[in-house]
Amino acid sequence: VLVPIYLYHRYQTEATSKLLGGVDFSYNLRGDSQTGPVVVEASTQRAALKALLNTLDASEIALPQHILDIIPPQPFGISNSREHFRGYTSPTLDPLAMAETASDLTASLIFNPNRAARATLQHQRDQNMPSFDEIVDQLIAATIKKSTVDGYHGAVQRAINVSVLRNMLRLAANSDASPDVQAMSRFKAEELQIWLKSQSDREREPVWRAHYAYLSSWIDQFKEDPGEFRTPSAPYTPPGAPIGRFDEMCGFWF
Repeated sequence: VLVPIYLYHRYQTEATSKLLGGVDFSYNLRGDSQTGPVVVEASTQRAALKALLNTLDASEIALPQHILDIIPPQPFGISNSREHFRGYTSPTLDPLAMAETASDLTASLIFNPNRAARATLQHQRDQNMPSFDEIVDQLIAATIKKSTVDGYHGAVQRAINVSVLRNMLRLAANSDASPDVQAMSRFKAEELQIWLKSQSDREREPVWRAHYAYLSSWIDQFKEDPGEFRTPSAPYTPPGAPIGRFDEMCGFWF
């Protein structure tokens, strides 16, 4: 029950992400008088990005502690199914892995190589359109560079940061991404590393210093050999669509 409720926003998140670098088009036939492809307006794209960034806010996606306090471990003899969250705190429920799972969904959509390439091209054709580097800057500012907080929400924010950098480096290492997208992703990673190193020296809280040093080490590993770099795996994501049960006799989802 918890999985579809906690990830209730996943389908609207996916729909909203399609506005970013988006194009409104039809499959035209010759002579049918339909208009050609139209790029989604810049204001709409920026509004979409703002909405997506809300799903990467610790205060939005942190499982309320009064809910966490009433969910017991899985009873003995009942194993986890693919409909359950996984985490690092077995046998108890892991709200940080849940946050990492949710934020990984959003980050993977924003750092989609085709979407990034469309945003890059759209900006080159019209300087008023949001560029890919603008998107990355806003994303990092809203997550990794966000002011630190202590306690539970701070831990959730660190889980979000891990998901953001994971997907950013995956894009930078993706040989199928356009050269401009790869170049900008790598440039932004190196730019971010300078900031991470400065923060790890300045931050007083040991857990945040360790976090910044950990993220910086990922970028070091990436720079050593981008082709061989592999980010740590994201937590298991329970399946989304189609929702329902599978009837083996008739073979339909319903």
